[in-house]
Amino acid sequence: MRDVATQNYRNLWRHAYHTYGQPYSHSPAPSAVPALDSVRQALQRVYGCSFLPVGEATQCPSYARDGPCPPRGSPACPSLLRAEALLESPEMLYVVHPYVQFSLHDVVTFSPAKLTNSQAKVLFILFRVLRAMDACHRQGLACGALSLHHIAVDEKLCSELRLDLSAYERPKEDEKGETPVTRDKADLGEGEEGKILLPEAFNPVQALEELEKLGNFLTKGLGGRLEVPEQPQVQLPVQLRDLFHRDMQALGVLLAEMVFATRVRTLQPDAPLWLRFETVRGLCTRHPKEVPVSLQPVLDMLLQLSGSEGPVVARRGNLDPLFEYRPVSQGLPPPCPAQLLSPFSSVVPFPPYFPALHKFPSGAQARTVLCMKTISLIALICLRIGQEMVQQHLSEPVATFFQVFSQLHELQHLDLKLDSVSRSEGQLPEVAFSDGQQRPVDPTLLDELQKVFTLEMAYTIYVPFSCLLGDIIRKIIPNHELVGELAGLYLKSISPNSRSPASVEPTVPSTGPGWDSQGGGCPQDDGHSGTFGSVLVGNRIQIPDDSHPDSPGPLGPISGVGSGGLGSENEDNALKRELPRSAHGLSGNWLAYWQYEIGVSQQDAHFHFHQIRLQSFPGHSGAVKCVAPLSSEDFFLSGSKDRTVRLWPLYNSGDGTSETAPRLIYAQHRKSVFFVGQLEAPQCVVSCDGAVHVWDPFTGKTLRTVEPADSRVPLTAVAVMPAPHTSITMASSDSTLRFVDCRKPGLQHEFRLGGGLNPGLVRSLAVSPSGRSVVAGFSSGFMVLLDTRTGLVLRGWPAHEGDILQIKAVEGSVLVSSSSDHSLTVWKELEQKPTHHYKSASDPIHTFDLYGSEVVTGTVANKIGVCSLLEPPSQATTKLSSENFRGTLTSLALLPTKRHLLLGSDNGVIRLLA
Repeated sequence: MRDVATQNYRNLWRHAYHTYGQPYSHSPAPSAVPALDSVRQALQRVYGCSFLPVGEATQCPSYARDGPCPPRGSPACPSLLRAEALLESPEMLYVVHPYVQFSLHDVVTFSPAKLTNSQAKVLFILFRVLRAMDACHRQGLACGALSLHHIAVDEKLCSELRLDLSAYERPKEDEKGETPVTRDKADLGEGEEGKILLPEAFNPVQALEELEKLGNFLTKGLGGRLEVPEQPQVQLPVQLRDLFHRDMQALGVLLAEMVFATRVRTLQPDAPLWLRFETVRGLCTRHPKEVPVSLQPVLDMLLQLSGSEGPVVARRGNLDPLFEYRPVSQGLPPPCPAQLLSPFSSVVPFPPYFPALHKFPSGAQARTVLCMKTISLIALICLRIGQEMVQQHLSEPVATFFQVFSQLHELQHLDLKLDSVSRSEGQLPEVAFSDGQQRPVDPTLLDELQKVFTLEMAYTIYVPFSCLLGDIIRKIIPNHELVGELAGLYLKSISPNSRSPASVEPTVPSTGPGWDSQGGGCPQDDGHSGTFGSVLVGNRIQIPDDSHPDSPGPLGPISGVGSGGLGSENEDNALKRELPRSAHGLSGNWLAYWQYEIGVSQQDAHFHFHQIRLQSFPGHSGAVKCVAPLSSEDFFLSGSKDRTVRLWPLYNSGDGTSETAPRLIYAQHRKSVFFVGQLEAPQCVVSCDGAVHVWDPFTGKTLRTVEPADSRVPLTAVAVMPAPHTSITMASSDSTLRFVDCRKPGLQHEFRLGGGLNPGLVRSLAVSPSGRSVVAGFSSGFMVLLDTRTGLVLRGWPAHEGDILQIKAVEGSVLVSSSSDHSLTVWKELEQKPTHHYKSASDPIHTFDLYGSEVVTGTVANKIGVCSLLEPPSQATTKLSSENFRGTLTSLALLPTKRHLLLGSDNGVIRLLA
């Protein structure tokens, strides 16, 4: 849908330009607007404050008398560096900025690794600069020839844009022979009354110059060269379109300087824009591989680098654009900030969370989530440090949070309305609270806060804190009684018979809706709890003899409870009654498995394999190449040589001999499927046959297909990133590692793994549980560890003597690898020597999976082994019997919660064994 919307956007713009824009391309320029007034008004709108007169003219200027001054507020964009004040003198306009300690130039000069180690940082800086430029352009203000000095950054590289207003300055007299622009009305000073003012075009020696020209012509003859005097160039009026195009070209130069941070240090800080442009254009031409893949389209669009010769700097004035943009380029108009920020027309892969980082979320829903997270964190800290430490260190934040309810309770009884004076001056009304202090209140936020601090919120925070704080709640929270009453009102709204939390002692948890206030404190029976239709009453199990309780509602009393208890006769009859046998009862191998499993201690951390066949999954017509259970362990995926991926259900039913049909078959692959996995964050399935397919496991619909850039360089290994990441990492036969975000088109990152070596093909990939590193195993036995955050190769070492067959990553920076040299090795990520080394006597370990601190291995000889990651090298091996497993073992996966094994074979059948 995103691709369709993008193409529609391009088609609409192309049609609109040819219909409405091209016939008027040679129309006269629009009427000019006084530049000083336009800049002054734009600055006031952008910075949210009005100009203050200083110097000789202390009265408010005429533009301010014409209408009300804009109120003092925040800038038009959070990523725009705010102004402390706007001042105007008869000669100058001043924009006073606060002091900033660091700029992006300092980062490029002294710490270039902060930008080169992560493309997300560069994209976030670009995103905030585009937001600021978009806000300025909407107000009719150009940003100027931006450079690295104009971007203020903090320690976390959060950037703010400072505008370059030097282009608006009045040109000097020696600049191109131009004279300064003066005001329309100029007063004559003393001693100037006797001067004679000549007409503007009057020249007393004009006749003599004409005679000299004529003599020069007659002297040189008809074959001589005629010297024609240079005609004065007419200065065309400046248009905002040219200024905005120049801003985008300056943005492209700025972005290229960020990319080539280590190569642009030789440029002077005050270098003109055209010189910076020629420098970065040469760098982009000579070093194209240093430009990240995600930034190549935007640099090509802003600087027009894809042409045969590239753009030529035609004019080098302070206000002239470097070159002319084409009206339509690849179906799009000339670039602008709104176009690059739009999800339909942008060529920049901005992550979807950038807008949330750019501006703090507002609204009742976002405030509610923030309050819940905050109060949960405070309650967790209170539980950890105890009551005394809470009273010493957390009494103020807890009291402040609870005080909001009192303030809102007082404001509900006041009528807050902004009069005309306060509206024009932009002032908020002040309200006197019960504590004697006057605070400004924004009436527009009152309704939003009332939606957040509701009766349910009062109940949610009062119950845990009354339990955690006990009696000291009266000392810490002065308004605890009010919050308790609000919590009681919430309970009455959902259950009229429930008691108010404020009426009980703070040390006792407040009674919930399921508590009977008239039954002597006995909990209410729901008639549906328990395992076999029973209800727990104290330490006794009650078996109801009637499926329909006396009370129609779930909160009403069940017969016999709360009115004297059960009769002895009814209780004896109920206990003697034989329960009906369920149709879902266990039998055969399932019953034998659960009889053994019940006797196993939950503290036993070892994996026990008993060769109990529980279920069979026939259906594949070729060898099963990979098996992957879903995170819930209710379903699993299998990829086969028959070019299909199947989704299977896992049921605890039957006697162990039953066969289960697949729930869904994905048949869009064209070759043998060698990888299948689940991308947990977006709940998608990723499978690969040389091309990566991303599809929906619920409908079987293909969401995206990632083909290799060159058919001669296929993909050889794939891995998925753990939640909350949504990326897929792929290795190709040219030893290149690529990252793709399933939510956005294009590549996310691209790294070279081989370097100057030739380690062979990448056979296996593994991502750490934190997602911070990925390890690649090659056909030569070489292994490479890569940092996913920076793209730096942390380590590369010869791990095995043969082809690496499989790699797994474990918590604690532990790696497990198997090879065709019959070895299974346990590594620490940054340690040179292996932790453990196992050697298979007969066959190589071609498949394995992890269970806690143990490794469950499988060989082509149908042998299942269990070895430890912590203890000294020892391995217990079990031979699969032909009754339980037929064929040759090709793939293995473990269900850690159920302690089951999924075993795939070359005949296309998958077995579930315990």
